[in-house]
Amino acid sequence: MRITVLIFVALLAGQAAAEVYKYRDSDGKWRFSDRPPADAAAESIDRYQAAPAAATQDHKQRLEKKYRPVNVAERASLAVVKVETALGSGSGFFISPAGLIVTNRHVVRPPSLSEADIRGDHAKAEQNLGRAQQTLKRRRAQLKSARIDLQEYERWYKDLSEDEQVQERAAYRNRQQQYQRGKRDIEKYAAQVKRESQRLNTLSSGYKRRHANASIARQFRVYLKDDTSLNAELVALGKKNDLALLKVEDVVVPALSLRTDVARQGENIFAIGSPLGNSDYVTSGIVTSLKRGHIVVDAQIHPGNSGGPLLDESGEVLGVNTWKWLPGPGLGSEGFGIAIGANVVQKEFKSHISHAQTSHQNKQAAPQQNASAVENQTDRALHEAILREFKTTQ
Repeated sequence: MRITVLIFVALLAGQAAAEVYKYRDSDGKWRFSDRPPADAAAESIDRYQAAPAAATQDHKQRLEKKYRPVNVAERASLAVVKVETALGSGSGFFISPAGLIVTNRHVVRPPSLSEADIRGDHAKAEQNLGRAQQTLKRRRAQLKSARIDLQEYERWYKDLSEDEQVQERAAYRNRQQQYQRGKRDIEKYAAQVKRESQRLNTLSSGYKRRHANASIARQFRVYLKDDTSLNAELVALGKKNDLALLKVEDVVVPALSLRTDVARQGENIFAIGSPLGNSDYVTSGIVTSLKRGHIVVDAQIHPGNSGGPLLDESGEVLGVNTWKWLPGPGLGSEGFGIAIGANVVQKEFKSHISHAQTSHQNKQAAPQQNASAVENQTDRALHEAILREFKTTQ
Protein backbone atom coordinates (compact mmCIF):
# COMPACT_ATOMS: atom_id res chain seq x y z
CA MET A 1 0.00 0.00 0.00
CA ARG A 2 1.34 3.38 -1.04
CA ILE A 3 1.28 6.02 1.67
CA THR A 4 1.53 9.76 0.97
CA VAL A 5 2.57 12.06 3.81
CA LEU A 6 1.38 15.66 3.74
CA ILE A 7 3.46 18.15 5.73
CA PHE A 8 2.33 21.61 6.64
CA VAL A 9 5.44 23.15 8.21
CA ALA A 10 4.29 26.73 8.06
CA LEU A 11 1.12 25.99 10.01
CA LEU A 12 3.02 24.08 12.65
CA ALA A 13 5.63 26.76 13.38
CA GLY A 14 3.42 28.97 15.52
CA GLN A 15 1.67 26.18 17.46
CA ALA A 16 2.43 25.15 21.02
CA ALA A 17 1.13 21.63 20.39
CA ALA A 18 0.29 19.66 17.23
CA GLU A 19 -1.48 16.41 16.29
CA VAL A 20 -1.03 13.75 13.63
CA TYR A 21 -4.18 12.71 11.74
CA LYS A 22 -4.91 9.79 9.39
CA TYR A 23 -7.70 9.66 6.81
CA ARG A 24 -8.60 8.08 3.48
CA ASP A 25 -8.54 10.19 0.32
CA SER A 26 -11.03 9.92 -2.53
CA ASP A 27 -9.12 6.93 -3.93
CA GLY A 28 -9.34 5.07 -0.62
CA LYS A 29 -5.62 5.47 0.15
CA TRP A 30 -4.45 6.25 3.65
CA ARG A 31 -2.91 9.69 4.15
CA PHE A 32 -1.25 11.25 7.19
CA SER A 33 -1.14 14.95 8.06
CA ASP A 34 -0.59 17.37 10.93
CA ARG A 35 -3.92 19.02 10.05
CA PRO A 36 -7.31 17.34 9.53
CA PRO A 37 -8.79 17.70 6.03
CA ALA A 38 -11.97 19.70 5.52
CA ASP A 39 -13.59 17.20 3.14
CA ALA A 40 -12.90 13.85 4.85
CA ALA A 41 -13.29 12.19 8.23
CA ALA A 42 -9.94 12.07 10.06
CA GLU A 43 -8.74 10.28 13.18
CA SER A 44 -6.19 11.82 15.57
CA ILE A 45 -3.53 9.16 16.19
CA ASP A 46 -0.79 11.16 17.95
CA ARG A 47 -0.14 14.42 19.78
CA TYR A 48 3.25 16.06 20.26
CA GLN A 49 4.75 19.35 21.41
CA ALA A 50 5.83 21.71 18.67
CA ALA A 51 8.57 24.29 19.20
CA PRO A 52 6.98 27.77 19.07
CA ALA A 53 8.60 30.43 16.97
CA ALA A 54 10.11 33.40 18.83
CA ALA A 55 7.81 36.43 18.68
CA THR A 56 10.26 39.18 17.75
CA GLN A 57 8.71 42.64 17.41
CA ASP A 58 10.18 44.72 14.58
CA HIS A 59 9.86 48.27 15.91
CA LYS A 60 12.57 49.52 13.56
CA GLN A 61 10.55 48.89 10.42
CA ARG A 62 7.35 50.14 12.06
CA LEU A 63 8.88 53.45 13.25
CA GLU A 64 10.64 54.10 9.96
CA LYS A 65 7.41 53.52 8.08
CA LYS A 66 5.44 55.77 10.43
CA TYR A 67 7.82 58.76 10.62
CA ARG A 68 9.74 58.47 7.32
CA PRO A 69 12.82 60.38 8.62
CA VAL A 70 14.59 62.62 6.10
CA ASN A 71 17.44 64.11 8.14
CA VAL A 72 20.02 62.93 10.65
CA ALA A 73 18.19 64.22 13.75
CA GLU A 74 14.87 62.63 12.73
CA ARG A 75 16.52 59.29 12.03
CA ALA A 76 18.50 59.35 15.29
CA SER A 77 15.39 60.23 17.30
CA LEU A 78 13.86 56.84 16.41
CA ALA A 79 16.51 55.19 18.60
CA VAL A 80 15.98 57.45 21.64
CA VAL A 81 13.72 56.36 24.51
CA LYS A 82 12.22 57.86 27.64
CA VAL A 83 13.13 55.83 30.74
CA GLU A 84 10.54 55.85 33.54
CA THR A 85 11.44 55.01 37.15
CA ALA A 86 9.76 55.17 40.55
CA LEU A 87 11.19 58.65 41.20
CA GLY A 88 10.87 60.25 37.78
CA SER A 89 12.13 59.86 34.24
CA GLY A 90 15.20 60.32 32.08
CA SER A 91 16.42 59.42 28.62
CA GLY A 92 18.30 56.60 26.95
CA PHE A 93 19.12 55.27 23.48
CA PHE A 94 19.54 51.93 21.69
CA ILE A 95 23.07 50.95 20.71
CA SER A 96 22.09 47.51 19.43
CA PRO A 97 19.28 46.42 17.08
CA ALA A 98 18.59 43.65 19.60
CA GLY A 99 17.50 46.13 22.29
CA LEU A 100 20.57 47.21 24.30
CA ILE A 101 20.01 50.67 25.87
CA VAL A 102 22.57 53.12 27.30
CA THR A 103 21.48 55.62 29.95
CA ASN A 104 22.86 57.27 33.10
CA ARG A 105 23.21 55.37 36.34
CA HIS A 106 21.46 58.18 38.23
CA VAL A 107 18.41 57.70 35.97
CA VAL A 108 17.86 54.12 37.19
CA ARG A 109 19.60 54.38 40.56
CA PRO A 110 18.74 57.47 42.64
CA PRO A 111 21.49 59.37 44.47
CA SER A 112 21.85 58.99 48.22
CA LEU A 113 18.84 60.18 50.18
CA SER A 114 20.67 63.14 51.71
CA GLU A 115 21.76 64.42 48.29
CA ALA A 116 18.29 63.98 46.85
CA ASP A 117 16.75 65.80 49.82
CA ILE A 118 19.15 68.72 49.53
CA ARG A 119 18.17 69.24 45.92
CA GLY A 120 14.48 68.48 46.16
CA ASP A 121 11.31 70.27 47.16
CA HIS A 122 11.09 67.97 50.17
CA ALA A 123 14.14 69.65 51.72
CA LYS A 124 12.62 73.10 51.19
CA ALA A 125 9.41 71.97 52.88
CA GLU A 126 11.41 70.62 55.81
CA GLN A 127 13.27 73.93 56.10
CA ASN A 128 9.98 75.87 56.07
CA LEU A 129 8.56 73.55 58.73
CA GLY A 130 11.67 74.01 60.86
CA ARG A 131 11.30 77.80 60.66
CA ALA A 132 7.61 77.53 61.56
CA GLN A 133 8.44 75.36 64.58
CA GLN A 134 11.05 77.89 65.73
CA THR A 135 8.49 80.69 65.33
CA LEU A 136 5.96 78.69 67.35
CA LYS A 137 8.53 78.11 70.09
CA ARG A 138 9.35 81.83 70.22
CA ARG A 139 5.69 82.85 70.33
CA ARG A 140 4.97 80.33 73.10
CA ALA A 141 7.83 81.83 75.10
CA GLN A 142 6.35 85.28 74.54
CA LEU A 143 2.92 84.01 75.64
CA LYS A 144 4.44 82.54 78.78
CA SER A 145 6.10 85.84 79.57
CA ALA A 146 2.82 87.66 78.91
CA ARG A 147 1.02 85.30 81.31
CA ILE A 148 3.56 86.03 84.06
CA ASP A 149 3.16 89.77 83.48
CA LEU A 150 -0.64 89.41 83.60
CA GLN A 151 -0.47 87.44 86.86
CA GLU A 152 1.71 90.13 88.43
CA TYR A 153 -0.66 92.80 87.15
CA GLU A 154 -3.65 90.89 88.66
CA ARG A 155 -1.93 90.73 92.08
CA TRP A 156 -1.21 94.44 91.87
CA TYR A 157 -4.80 95.14 90.75
CA LYS A 158 -6.30 93.18 93.66
CA ASP A 159 -4.26 95.22 96.17
CA LEU A 160 -5.81 98.47 94.89
CA SER A 161 -8.64 100.18 96.65
CA GLU A 162 -12.12 99.89 95.20
CA ASP A 163 -11.93 103.38 93.66
CA GLU A 164 -8.52 102.64 92.16
CA GLN A 165 -9.80 99.36 90.72
CA VAL A 166 -12.65 101.21 89.01
CA GLN A 167 -10.09 103.48 87.34
CA GLU A 168 -7.88 100.50 86.27
CA ARG A 169 -10.69 98.11 85.35
CA ALA A 170 -10.68 98.99 81.62
CA ALA A 171 -6.91 98.55 81.40
CA TYR A 172 -7.14 95.26 83.32
CA ARG A 173 -9.80 93.87 80.98
CA ASN A 174 -7.82 95.06 77.97
CA ARG A 175 -4.75 93.12 79.17
CA GLN A 176 -6.82 89.99 79.75
CA GLN A 177 -8.36 90.22 76.27
CA GLN A 178 -4.93 90.75 74.65
CA TYR A 179 -3.58 87.68 76.41
CA GLN A 180 -6.57 85.52 75.37
CA ARG A 181 -6.29 86.69 71.74
CA GLY A 182 -2.60 85.90 71.71
CA LYS A 183 -3.26 82.48 73.24
CA ARG A 184 -5.91 81.65 70.60
CA ASP A 185 -3.63 82.81 67.77
CA ILE A 186 -0.80 80.61 69.03
CA GLU A 187 -3.10 77.59 69.41
CA LYS A 188 -4.32 78.11 65.84
CA TYR A 189 -0.74 78.47 64.58
CA ALA A 190 0.32 75.36 66.53
CA ALA A 191 -2.48 73.35 64.89
CA GLN A 192 -1.28 74.49 61.44
CA VAL A 193 2.30 73.49 62.24
CA LYS A 194 1.12 70.09 63.48
CA ARG A 195 -0.89 69.44 60.29
CA GLU A 196 2.07 70.45 58.11
CA SER A 197 4.37 68.19 60.14
CA GLN A 198 2.00 65.23 59.69
CA ARG A 199 1.65 65.92 55.96
CA LEU A 200 5.42 66.13 55.54
CA ASN A 201 5.96 62.91 57.50
CA THR A 202 3.49 61.14 55.20
CA LEU A 203 5.23 62.50 52.11
CA SER A 204 8.63 61.65 53.54
CA SER A 205 7.60 58.05 54.23
CA GLY A 206 6.27 57.68 50.70
CA TYR A 207 9.37 59.28 49.22
CA LYS A 208 11.70 57.04 51.23
CA ARG A 209 9.69 53.97 50.20
CA ARG A 210 9.88 54.95 46.52
CA HIS A 211 13.57 55.74 46.94
CA ALA A 212 14.18 52.32 48.48
CA ASN A 213 12.24 50.61 45.67
CA ALA A 214 14.14 52.59 43.03
CA SER A 215 17.44 51.62 44.66
CA ILE A 216 16.84 47.91 44.00
CA ALA A 217 14.64 48.03 40.88
CA ARG A 218 15.74 45.94 37.91
CA GLN A 219 12.70 46.36 35.65
CA PHE A 220 11.88 49.68 33.97
CA ARG A 221 9.41 51.01 31.43
CA VAL A 222 10.85 52.66 28.34
CA TYR A 223 8.86 54.60 25.75
CA LEU A 224 9.68 54.80 22.06
CA LYS A 225 9.20 57.89 19.90
CA ASP A 226 5.53 56.97 19.32
CA ASP A 227 4.96 56.29 23.07
CA THR A 228 5.00 52.52 22.62
CA SER A 229 5.80 51.10 26.05
CA LEU A 230 8.35 48.30 26.46
CA ASN A 231 9.78 46.49 29.46
CA ALA A 232 13.54 46.87 29.96
CA GLU A 233 15.75 44.98 32.40
CA LEU A 234 18.87 46.34 34.07
CA VAL A 235 21.95 44.61 32.66
CA ALA A 236 24.85 46.51 34.24
CA LEU A 237 25.79 49.65 36.17
CA GLY A 238 28.95 51.62 35.44
CA LYS A 239 31.62 50.93 38.05
CA LYS A 240 33.56 54.15 37.49
CA ASN A 241 31.16 56.33 35.55
CA ASP A 242 27.55 57.55 35.70
CA LEU A 243 26.38 54.96 33.16
CA ALA A 244 23.90 52.09 33.02
CA LEU A 245 22.92 49.44 30.52
CA LEU A 246 19.35 48.15 29.99
CA LYS A 247 18.01 45.45 27.67
CA VAL A 248 14.67 44.95 25.91
CA GLU A 249 14.18 41.35 24.81
CA ASP A 250 12.76 39.94 21.56
CA VAL A 251 12.82 43.17 19.55
CA VAL A 252 14.40 44.67 16.48
CA VAL A 253 14.90 48.40 17.06
CA PRO A 254 16.65 51.39 15.47
CA ALA A 255 20.14 51.72 16.94
CA LEU A 256 22.85 54.40 17.09
CA SER A 257 26.57 53.83 16.52
CA LEU A 258 29.15 54.85 19.12
CA ARG A 259 31.86 56.99 17.52
CA THR A 260 35.34 55.57 17.98
CA ASP A 261 37.33 58.82 17.82
CA VAL A 262 37.03 61.64 20.35
CA ALA A 263 35.00 64.82 19.94
CA ARG A 264 36.70 67.96 18.63
CA GLN A 265 36.47 71.44 20.10
CA GLY A 266 34.15 73.60 17.99
CA GLU A 267 32.44 70.57 16.44
CA ASN A 268 28.71 70.94 15.74
CA ILE A 269 26.54 68.67 17.89
CA PHE A 270 22.91 68.06 18.81
CA ALA A 271 21.28 66.40 21.81
CA ILE A 272 18.06 64.38 21.94
CA GLY A 273 16.09 63.50 25.06
CA SER A 274 13.06 63.94 27.28
CA PRO A 275 13.65 67.21 29.19
CA LEU A 276 11.32 68.42 31.94
CA GLY A 277 8.95 65.45 31.52
CA ASN A 278 8.55 65.98 27.77
CA SER A 279 9.61 63.53 25.06
CA ASP A 280 11.53 63.69 21.79
CA TYR A 281 13.19 67.13 22.05
CA VAL A 282 16.28 68.14 20.04
CA THR A 283 18.73 70.93 20.94
CA SER A 284 21.95 71.89 19.18
CA GLY A 285 25.24 73.66 19.79
CA ILE A 286 28.99 73.10 19.63
CA VAL A 287 31.63 71.33 21.67
CA THR A 288 33.08 74.08 23.85
CA SER A 289 35.66 72.06 25.79
CA LEU A 290 36.95 68.56 26.60
CA LYS A 291 37.63 67.79 30.28
CA ARG A 292 38.97 64.40 31.48
CA GLY A 293 36.66 62.15 29.46
CA HIS A 294 33.77 64.61 29.60
CA ILE A 295 32.46 66.69 26.71
CA VAL A 296 31.35 70.25 27.53
CA VAL A 297 28.73 71.70 25.14
CA ASP A 298 26.63 74.84 24.94
CA ALA A 299 23.48 72.94 23.90
CA GLN A 300 20.57 73.17 26.33
CA ILE A 301 20.61 70.24 28.75
CA HIS A 302 17.72 70.10 31.24
CA PRO A 303 16.47 67.61 33.87
CA GLY A 304 15.18 64.61 31.90
CA ASN A 305 17.88 64.94 29.21
CA SER A 306 20.13 62.74 31.32
CA GLY A 307 20.99 59.51 29.52
CA GLY A 308 20.15 60.81 26.05
CA PRO A 309 22.66 60.83 23.17
CA LEU A 310 24.98 63.64 22.19
CA LEU A 311 25.45 63.25 18.43
CA ASP A 312 27.70 64.60 15.70
CA GLU A 313 26.47 65.85 12.34
CA SER A 314 26.52 62.34 10.86
CA GLY A 315 24.34 60.92 13.66
CA GLU A 316 27.05 59.00 15.50
CA VAL A 317 27.08 59.12 19.29
CA LEU A 318 29.77 61.38 20.74
CA GLY A 319 28.62 60.95 24.32
CA VAL A 320 25.86 60.48 26.89
CA ASN A 321 24.24 63.68 28.19
CA THR A 322 24.66 63.56 31.97
CA TRP A 323 24.23 66.87 33.78
CA LYS A 324 24.19 70.65 33.48
CA TRP A 325 26.96 72.80 34.92
CA LEU A 326 25.93 76.23 36.16
CA PRO A 327 29.05 78.38 36.71
CA GLY A 328 27.27 80.54 39.28
CA PRO A 329 24.90 83.49 39.70
CA GLY A 330 25.63 86.80 38.09
CA LEU A 331 27.95 85.41 35.42
CA GLY A 332 25.52 85.96 32.54
CA SER A 333 25.57 82.32 31.47
CA GLU A 334 22.86 79.71 30.92
CA GLY A 335 25.32 77.01 31.89
CA PHE A 336 26.93 74.18 29.95
CA GLY A 337 25.88 70.61 29.21
CA ILE A 338 28.22 67.83 30.29
CA ALA A 339 28.35 64.47 28.48
CA ILE A 340 30.34 61.29 29.11
CA GLY A 341 32.35 60.37 25.99
CA ALA A 342 31.28 57.45 23.79
CA ASN A 343 34.77 55.92 24.17
CA VAL A 344 34.11 55.71 27.93
CA VAL A 345 30.84 53.85 27.25
CA GLN A 346 32.69 51.36 25.04
CA LYS A 347 35.33 50.70 27.71
CA GLU A 348 32.79 50.42 30.55
CA PHE A 349 30.49 47.95 28.76
CA LYS A 350 32.84 46.31 26.25
CA SER A 351 31.88 42.71 27.04
CA HIS A 352 28.13 43.43 27.12
CA ILE A 353 28.23 45.27 23.78
CA SER A 354 30.23 42.45 22.18
CA HIS A 355 27.80 39.84 23.53
CA ALA A 356 24.80 41.81 22.19
CA GLN A 357 26.36 41.99 18.73
CA THR A 358 26.98 38.24 18.70
CA SER A 359 23.44 37.49 19.92
CA HIS A 360 21.95 39.71 17.21
CA GLN A 361 23.95 37.93 14.50
CA ASN A 362 22.80 34.57 15.82
CA LYS A 363 19.16 35.68 15.83
CA GLN A 364 19.45 36.83 12.22
CA ALA A 365 20.53 33.30 11.28
CA ALA A 366 17.91 31.69 13.53
CA PRO A 367 14.79 31.80 11.26
CA GLN A 368 16.30 29.38 8.73
CA GLN A 369 17.50 27.11 11.55
CA ASN A 370 14.09 27.24 13.26
CA ALA A 371 12.27 26.34 10.05
CA SER A 372 14.59 23.39 9.51
CA ALA A 373 14.13 22.24 13.12
CA VAL A 374 10.34 22.44 12.87
CA GLU A 375 10.38 20.54 9.57
CA ASN A 376 12.55 17.80 11.06
CA GLN A 377 10.29 17.63 14.13
CA THR A 378 7.20 17.30 11.95
CA ASP A 379 8.82 14.62 9.77
CA ARG A 380 9.84 12.65 12.84
CA ALA A 381 6.38 12.84 14.41
CA LEU A 382 4.66 11.73 11.20
CA HIS A 383 7.18 8.96 10.62
CA GLU A 384 6.70 7.56 14.14
CA ALA A 385 2.90 7.71 13.80
CA ILE A 386 2.99 5.84 10.48
CA LEU A 387 5.25 3.10 11.92
CA ARG A 388 2.87 2.61 14.84
CA GLU A 389 -0.05 2.31 12.43
CA PHE A 390 1.78 -0.35 10.40
CA LYS A 391 2.58 -2.37 13.52
CA THR A 392 -1.02 -2.17 14.62
CA THR A 393 -2.37 -3.43 11.29
CA GLN A 394 0.17 -6.27 10.89
